[in-house]
Amino acid sequence: MIFERGPRAFLGGTAQVLRQSIVDGWSMQHPSQFASAYISERIVILSNLRCAIATFLAEVRVMLLLVLYFIDNSY
Repeated sequence: MIFERGPRAFLGGTAQVLRQSIVDGWSMQHPSQFASAYISERIVILSNLRCAIATFLAEVRVMLLLVLYFIDNSY
């Protein structure tokens, strides 16, 4: 969240969650569950992105090797 909208939005969001927890009488369990779910979601997103980038780079590598092979064998 801090990288998406900046530190001010991150601190504002954190304060809002804490205020809501106090108003609703929730224990600290709710904010920690919220944070855990948010982190888990981001881990899934980053893992999917990592796989997509690895696949893309593998395809680029294969294409470059094919191009280099055909260039070397064309003479």
